[in-house]
Amino acid sequence: MGLAAAMTLSMAACGGSGSSSTTAAAAQIQRQQRLTMLTRFLSKQTRMRENATSAYALIRESVGDENMDKVLAAVDALEK
Repeated sequence: MGLAAAMTLSMAACGGSGSSSTTAAAAQIQRQQRLTMLTRFLSKQTRMRENATSAYALIRESVGDENMDKVLAAVDALEK
């Protein structure tokens, strides 16, 4: 559970809604948590893309340009 959720539950348990500054702080914490999650997701996507690019380069190097072009042409034909 995030800090903002814990603060909300705590305020509800005490029977109060909390001050506006507490509510604003909780909202800011939630925004920061979402930003952190998005940053991690984008970082992971970037690493996956880099790994795929490296794998593609290694495969192309091992089978040769001509064979790789044939494979890619066959894949394109299947997708159409």
